[in-house]
Amino acid sequence: MRTLRRCACVPITAGVLVLPIWFAPEPALAQPPEPEPAFVLFIVDELMHDDNLFRVPHESVNNPSLRPIEHVEDYANQLTVGARARLQSGRQTLRVAARVSDVQFHRNDQLDYTGGQANLALDWELGSRLSGRVLGDYRRSLASYTNYRFFERDIVEAIDGALETRIGIGPRFALLSSVRARQTDHSDPERRSENFESDAASVGLEYAPSQTKRFALEYRYLQGDFPNSLEPSGPSTRDRSYEETLVRLRTEYALTAKLRLSGNVGALARDYASHAVTEDYSGSVWETTLAWQPRAKLGFELSAWRQLKAYVDAESDYFIARGVSFGPTWAPTNKLRIAFEYFHEEQDYIGKPTLASEPDADGSVVISDDGRRDDVDIARISASYAPRDFLELDLTWACIDRGSNRAHHDYDARVASVAVRFVF
Repeated sequence: MRTLRRCACVPITAGVLVLPIWFAPEPALAQPPEPEPAFVLFIVDELMHDDNLFRVPHESVNNPSLRPIEHVEDYANQLTVGARARLQSGRQTLRVAARVSDVQFHRNDQLDYTGGQANLALDWELGSRLSGRVLGDYRRSLASYTNYRFFERDIVEAIDGALETRIGIGPRFALLSSVRARQTDHSDPERRSENFESDAASVGLEYAPSQTKRFALEYRYLQGDFPNSLEPSGPSTRDRSYEETLVRLRTEYALTAKLRLSGNVGALARDYASHAVTEDYSGSVWETTLAWQPRAKLGFELSAWRQLKAYVDAESDYFIARGVSFGPTWAPTNKLRIAFEYFHEEQDYIGKPTLASEPDADGSVVISDDGRRDDVDIARISASYAPRDFLELDLTWACIDRGSNRAHHDYDARVASVAVRFVF
């Protein structure tokens, strides 16, 4: 495994983020956005095509004798009904949204499922100094086949809730605090060892010298657990619970009326129990985004990051992600919007997954996957056309390529979709 760089670069990266924006001139304030409607009901019918639904390796796609499953290419139809609403009473604002989707596959109908999403955000204020948000999110979807050789129907349910508070101290300073809980559950018995729970709390100090400059120093503590892991009682122990601490500096700043910078840099440490099979991590993490809108109908966004990540359906298999993304958005008319995005990420895996992707010589399961390194490239183009206020047509095409030093993890895929949206 490659040697991990430690926290030595944190002060340098913090200086790169903070110093240029601290001394930059004050920009003009942007115009406030138009008010959103109080209630919206929508129906969407989407047809999707994926030429590598199960993300099988390159050679298996072109050679049927090597395919682990018969139908690799497939079509799916997704019918979605949803609504969103905004309720306001004085200085309290509640936003709720929900949608239910029925997904039907053409060839792999054993994967048919009903999914959906629901979320709420309550912005509240008490007096002139105390404010905050209550957040809730629920998602139900089919698990991705990106990370493991598993071809059954696995429905992932993820629940996330948070309470954030802000106490103003004078005109420029504020105390920040938050608590958050998250839970992920798998429907398939073979994947339930990846069920995940976490609880986190954070405190911070915010400094806002103006309406367009904002800095926050934060400390976060998190406990993560996989409740269906085996108990620490022997050599086959799979206890993967951990504690994680993060100290970071966040910045938000409008360099000009058309150029905005946001980012964070910090030091993260994740510690597992002494008898755990998964490795600890300690190192720097950072992320920055530059948004530029040179014209009213043309915008660009550039992001770069180094983060500790895991896919939501494979939480134990975590990795160091170094990436960059770039995307212009163009709206030549009020009815037409075109967007392009390029995404590149290098993934150095540290975690040890429960369900291995490669067999031993004797056919037994490999528990760990030390030294795995992947490179992910995604190019996506989308277009939205709204000839009427109640009607919208969406087209999307994406090219995905993953390279890996593990033979069964490299693949490519082409995904296309067309959707018709009715808004009431």
